[in-house]
Amino acid sequence: MTTTIVPHHRLRRQGGFLIATRYAKPNHLLQKPPAWSYNVEVIEAMKEAGVDVMEVIFGDRVFSCPLERFLRYARRHNRGWGDQLFLPLQYWDTRSLDGSELPQEGGSSKLVQLALF
Repeated sequence: MTTTIVPHHRLRRQGGFLIATRYAKPNHLLQKPPAWSYNVEVIEAMKEAGVDVMEVIFGDRVFSCPLERFLRYARRHNRGWGDQLFLPLQYWDTRSLDGSELPQEGGSSKLVQLALF
């Protein structure tokens, strides 16, 4: 690990994990599909810095995702702002800014098939 700077992110250690946090504005949220998107260079800086978890603070919610999950499921796109990787919101864990969980959304939610009869 040679880099300790990740553009537009604040780095902190918590519980043995290195967490990279960014604050997002409404126009930062991809609409189709609903997703968080990152420049490829930022993701490379996260990998080089040894980031374990990515966080996006958006309004009163915190979206978090292990970098490993992001790398596994993210897709590449370029909509005029350079090469980016995006990950749909369904892969992100979500909690309120005050720390309470929002189980109806995010990567930690579980699908349950209901019985028909």
